[in-house]
Amino acid sequence: MTILLLGSGVFFWADIPIKEEMIAAHDVSLFVRIVGDPVAAPVLIALNGGPGQSSHYMKTLEKLAGPGLVVVTFDQRGTGRSSEPKNGYALDKYAADIEAIRLHLRAEKIHLFGHSFGGAIVTEYALAHPERVEKLVLLATAGEFRLTGPAKALLKLPLPVLSAIHRVYAHRAMFARPHAISDMYRNAVSVWQGW
Repeated sequence: MTILLLGSGVFFWADIPIKEEMIAAHDVSLFVRIVGDPVAAPVLIALNGGPGQSSHYMKTLEKLAGPGLVVVTFDQRGTGRSSEPKNGYALDKYAADIEAIRLHLRAEKIHLFGHSFGGAIVTEYALAHPERVEKLVLLATAGEFRLTGPAKALLKLPLPVLSAIHRVYAHRAMFARPHAISDMYRNAVSVWQGW
């Protein structure tokens, strides 16, 4: 393997395989990006915040991939390039998606990294499958997510109004359709009690 030294002082391993694929997870197909060889190294599955955001910003974690670590990111259900479920934005469904990826990779144990709402999802997974979690890392997450003020009012708007707002503005930051974002918040975010 070749090591490149970047200007920021971060090491990056060259010649690390990068695979993008669709993985079946019960009622959805998940777009998954795998950096490294999951057969040869421990696996880190990183979950982005949102819900409704693409995992694209998590690609910076790929710099951690090398002979000692595989980095896996994915677009959560109904977001980005992953398919939209007919009825399934509850936290247990999000956690089941992690399990489907773990099984696909044939990893006995995994490291989990969760940012913001991704922290809620990885926590739920760790509670359901403690024997499969090697390490749990939470970044800028919360014990509960309560919408207030404008955000709360926004999600109560009729779907045609939300769609119009999405076309004008939200598509720049959100990668799920308005009805899916509304369902995600109602069925997963607002009900999570992590305290």
